[in-house]
Amino acid sequence: MSLMFSLSFLSLSLFACGGSQGGGAEKGPSAYEELSGLSAALQTKLNETMAPINESEAILKEFAELPKTLQLSPSDYKSFIISALQGEMKVPEGAAAEVAGKLTTFGLKFKAFKESIMAAPDRCTELVTQIATTLPKVPLLVTQIETTAKVTKNNPFASSADKAEAAKQSEGAKAMGEETTNKVSEIQKTAQELPGKAQGAVMKFLGALKNVGIDSLDSLTKTSTSMAKETVDGVKSDVKQVVETAKDSAKGAVDAAKDSAKGAADAVKDSAK
Repeated sequence: MSLMFSLSFLSLSLFACGGSQGGGAEKGPSAYEELSGLSAALQTKLNETMAPINESEAILKEFAELPKTLQLSPSDYKSFIISALQGEMKVPEGAAAEVAGKLTTFGLKFKAFKESIMAAPDRCTELVTQIATTLPKVPLLVTQIETTAKVTKNNPFASSADKAEAAKQSEGAKAMGEETTNKVSEIQKTAQELPGKAQGAVMKFLGALKNVGIDSLDSLTKTSTSMAKETVDGVKSDVKQVVETAKDSAKGAVDAAKDSAKGAADAVKDSAK
């Protein structure tokens, strides 16, 4: 009985010290590390998710004012914006270097904004879901911290420093859990408003495009698809031409070989005579 207890305790001790190192598997973050960084990670994701929504007003204002600032005709500006959203940045023919530079700089920014704002509604919804599933984890992490501390405290192989650190983490676990819950709850309040704001920003973006004569993003996609088809057709034509040339070359080589063989045979026949 004593031997079995000792073996069981030893197994528990080894588990508390990190378990088997077989296979070289990397240890993930501890429950304490995960809990301590949880709210900060969500805040960072919240800031990233809100960024295109927050900057939409300023960039759409610049979008509306740019043709006046650069003295561009409506048709030239529309053509440039279409090319920019397709990643081509085709400035109007004959545009001054300064105008071309400003257009290209804005075009790159506007294309990136288009991609981020169109993805914003889905990203906002994903964030709301992530926060909702994160909140229940907080008390579980607190319990895990406290349980791990007890195991470390009763582990005869653990150092005094490890036991002191475990005790410190256990004592502060509940307070950290409450603080994290409060912070995450505040993040949740802000995040719950984002899907509606994101959808509103998308509608303003599409409205701004319509003001310059671009009725929808579908037309841009169709144009891009047509361009891609033309490229593929061109490649097919080139390949076909190469194949035909190769066939002609091969036929010519075979005919030449036949003629050469026939000539050699005739020469042999003449020699035999």
